[in-house]
Amino acid sequence: RGGSRYGSESDLGDSDEDERRARKMRGKQVITTGLATVATIHAAHEVYQSMEKRNARQRAVKEGRLSPAEAKKLKTKAIMKDAASVGIAAMGIKGAIEEMKEAKEMTHECKVFKQEKA
Repeated sequence: RGGSRYGSESDLGDSDEDERRARKMRGKQVITTGLATVATIHAAHEVYQSMEKRNARQRAVKEGRLSPAEAKKLKTKAIMKDAASVGIAAMGIKGAIEEMKEAKEMTHECKVFKQEKA
């Protein structure tokens, strides 16, 4: 088999190990992608809530229930919160993309291994 990095002696053992690795890889890919999706939805929800709070702050200033200085302070806080939410979502998406690339490479390795075996 020259150059193969799989150390098992029997072909049956190799295929069982390959199947286990492929199953584990697919499960990891699904979980990572799902978590990235949840993080993205959460960030979008946070931004939407921030827009609603902005409208409420503007109404409160117009009605005199909130001073402009206090509204500005709340606005700054909201901007920081939005940035954090979007950043977390971006990290989740980046992780999912990296996992998909790794899974694609693993699939390629498995195909090459099967071709070497044949």
